[in-house]
Amino acid sequence: MYSAIYRDFRPDRFDQIIGQDHIVKILKNQIASRQTGHAYLFCGTRGTGKTTTARILAKALNCESEGERPCGVCDSCISIKEGTFLDVIEIDAASNNGVDSIRELRESVKYPPVKGRNKVYIIDEVHMLSQGAFNALLKTLEEPPQNVVFILATTEPQKLPATILSRCMRLDFRRVSEESIIDNMKMICRARGIEADPGALSLIAVNADGSVRDSLSILEQCISTGADSICRDDVAELLGTAGEESLIGLTGCIIRGQISEALLLLDRIIRSGSDVKQFMKEWLTHFRSLLMAKYVAQPENILSMSVENVLRVKEQSAEITTELLNRGITDLTKTIAEARWSSQPRVLLEMCIVRLGAPQESEETFAFRNDAVRTSLQQSAAAEKTDTAQIRSDSAASDRVSEEERKSPVSAGQRERPAPPVLESSSEVGLEESEAAPDIVSSDDEIMIFGSDDIEDEFGAMMPTIQQIYDAEPVSPAAGRGTAGESRAQRTPFREEELPVKSAEAPTEIPESGEQTACGPEVDELWNTAVKKAVGEKPMLIRIETKAHPIRIQGGILYVSAEDDYTEKMLMEKGKELLESKLEMYYGSPLALCLDSGGNGAPVSAGVQREDSSGAEEIARQIEERFHMKVEIE
Repeated sequence: MYSAIYRDFRPDRFDQIIGQDHIVKILKNQIASRQTGHAYLFCGTRGTGKTTTARILAKALNCESEGERPCGVCDSCISIKEGTFLDVIEIDAASNNGVDSIRELRESVKYPPVKGRNKVYIIDEVHMLSQGAFNALLKTLEEPPQNVVFILATTEPQKLPATILSRCMRLDFRRVSEESIIDNMKMICRARGIEADPGALSLIAVNADGSVRDSLSILEQCISTGADSICRDDVAELLGTAGEESLIGLTGCIIRGQISEALLLLDRIIRSGSDVKQFMKEWLTHFRSLLMAKYVAQPENILSMSVENVLRVKEQSAEITTELLNRGITDLTKTIAEARWSSQPRVLLEMCIVRLGAPQESEETFAFRNDAVRTSLQQSAAAEKTDTAQIRSDSAASDRVSEEERKSPVSAGQRERPAPPVLESSSEVGLEESEAAPDIVSSDDEIMIFGSDDIEDEFGAMMPTIQQIYDAEPVSPAAGRGTAGESRAQRTPFREEELPVKSAEAPTEIPESGEQTACGPEVDELWNTAVKKAVGEKPMLIRIETKAHPIRIQGGILYVSAEDDYTEKMLMEKGKELLESKLEMYYGSPLALCLDSGGNGAPVSAGVQREDSSGAEEIARQIEERFHMKVEIE
């Protein structure tokens, strides 16, 4: 019966294992000194010899020879090789990963070896076991019965629980070098009577990626063609690779910036049968070869290619810049990673070619542009500093004028009241507003969702954004709220400089004494200004604009009426502190808020029944009109 090459030429002794000398040394010393462990963990990529080494170790533990073990000729060694030895049990954890399988293993462990000296359990792909199976194995793995050895093999040790790792002697299998793989294939070709070109074997070793089993599988495909010899072209055709000629030609187009020629050459390469993903890997390897040829004195000692190709690579490395080499390796690495999950890898490769072939900004141009930007920023910072100093100077002058007016003997009643600020019409400021206040949030690109009981918490997290919107586009007290369909250019702007800020040293014309009373337009203006600033910081208070009204100021108290219980709660519980701080800012002295039942000065009692409405819905409607965003209530 025919068997694969990797099975026919599987090593039988430790000395035949290639590329794992560090592991062979440990195991041979343990066998010779009879100090073997009770549990081993073999880790490494595919085809590096984990299962083969486990079988050789099982042979050595049961070998009947008194000399070097395993001998390979005793009954135990032969039976283990043929798979008929009862005391060596191989388990595939990928198909036996349940708790029941491990329970059967625990029961069989109790029985002594039937024929050999030791009972060996080889569990392949152990990372496939379930969590329950690992837990069931823990105690047995830590303290197995005498003459029982566990050998666990895995390609993904990071998936194993730490409790398993701590109970095993871990041995890591390395990727086998290309030289060792080539020597192994030469030995097999001589045994089969096949002539193999060194370039062909080198190409096989490169594509094997450190796996001995993969290299023998590719070699077997080449031998199966029926030819008595193997050349590099045969291997390239079998693997679907492009060859050095195509790689050098494509890289040359990139160096010269000939994107069109590069794309046409790529099309011919793919039409000839080359696999796109495989070609990406080969091209990345070619860039690495250019890097080695550019900076290594004798690159032929590193590169696995013929002398002729090495000379061609050295010539091209003299033409390519280090910056292009860096971009080529970086972009190709990212493209290969993206193509792994893409259904159109060719498109990704073509975009990579376009990026590499496009002209790049020189270092001189980049440095010049950076200097220009830096200079512009410094000039802007200096101008801002000058403006700030001027503003501070003007503010100090204004404070001095206010102090002089306060000390003047002219009575407060004789002072000329300042004219109320004249707000510009919408037609006069439409163009300025459209340029200075761009659309921060539109009704189509942001939706606010909140519950009726969590309005404050939800809006609190959005304060910066809503404050920006409010500062960019407020509604004038004189203009009113406006309709939902009113455009931004039609709204009257509300500017910070128009706020009637009062000085603490120069009290407002509104009396503060307990017996004096102030009411009328001045109180309304003060109230509207403070409410708008408060809503800018706390949008949930927007209901107060229309549902709460100032009555009078008397004895340092501002009496306010509320149209419904919801507004009363919003005013006195949610916004009282904020409103009082804003009132003090613009009034010049502290003002306390108090609810008024109808002008008699008595606070509203809790039992008074008034109009009540759905506060959440009303707030949502108002915010939609004010801030132009969609609000949904859960």
